[in-house]
Amino acid sequence: WEANDHSAWVPLHYLEPAAPSATVVMLSISFGSAEDHYALGRVVAEVMAGSAKRVAIIASADGAHTLREDGPYGFHPASIEFEEQFHSAFERWDLEQMLGFDETFRMQAGEDSIPSVAFLMGALSYHDVTTRILASEGPWGVGYMTGLVEVGRARGYGEPRAMAPVTPAEVRIARAAVEAYVQEGKRLADVPFAEERLRSREGGAFVTILGGDGSLRGCIGTTIPMEARLLDEIVANAIGAASRDPRFSPVKAEELPGLRYKVDLLSTPERIADRSALDAARFGVIVESGEKHGLLLPDLAGIETVAEQIRVACEKAEIGEGEPLTLWRFEVTRFQEPES
Repeated sequence: WEANDHSAWVPLHYLEPAAPSATVVMLSISFGSAEDHYALGRVVAEVMAGSAKRVAIIASADGAHTLREDGPYGFHPASIEFEEQFHSAFERWDLEQMLGFDETFRMQAGEDSIPSVAFLMGALSYHDVTTRILASEGPWGVGYMTGLVEVGRARGYGEPRAMAPVTPAEVRIARAAVEAYVQEGKRLADVPFAEERLRSREGGAFVTILGGDGSLRGCIGTTIPMEARLLDEIVANAIGAASRDPRFSPVKAEELPGLRYKVDLLSTPERIADRSALDAARFGVIVESGEKHGLLLPDLAGIETVAEQIRVACEKAEIGEGEPLTLWRFEVTRFQEPES
């Protein structure tokens, strides 16, 4: 957590007069799934069940961040629908709905309330509860709901739900960028809760789109950054992979549910003396001859040797056998969706 984490310090400011000597444990939400946060709450429930101490839980977060055009993230109609659905799920204490919100829908609404409430649902999973919404407003384009969860009798709650595999933020951003572009013709301007590492530096990135059968559907990337932030590099290249890869027709809306994504973040390319410095599994390669150049990512299916890697990269660049060749290598950090 950070010293300026208002979602923690504001409620603690009001708690302190009531319980000045209370021990406080602060947990910040992660970029894991709602299922992950629910499972963490279940762990806390087990700890509380084995303790005689009184425990108060404050699940603090903001709601949708895209409620107004003049707000911090502009307006998106998904925000209004999200607020209505989130309030309904909270009031009914509907675990299935709370854990089942679509990722792209959440990103369009710019919400960060589901992780906190999913955690709370896990922490109270051995109790009956009664919920009340005390207030709901959005004066600055951000949704603020205040609710009360009254804890009733303890009871069993069955087996914990299994944690879903975590989809990396890079992949979630790529998917949201493609879906916003294909469905609405818009470039995703921002992702409110992308990690700081994607906001604070620039770098090259490749986005690969795969069809439902695992076949290539599009791939576009940059070896040197064209955008000021990695976040924007991923967005731009995701849109490019879906709309302007010359090998494929643009992605259509009906294809979106079946697509899968990979995002490769590139190190700065390094010029090498000869192919002995390459390893097809570890390094990608850039081949250059005059004005012609081609690139191949590392660890690709069907590419087992450095010779094959260079040959395919030269074919892509239309560099003929015997032409003078300059070689560069780079490494990638690969992010992809977990297997179902």
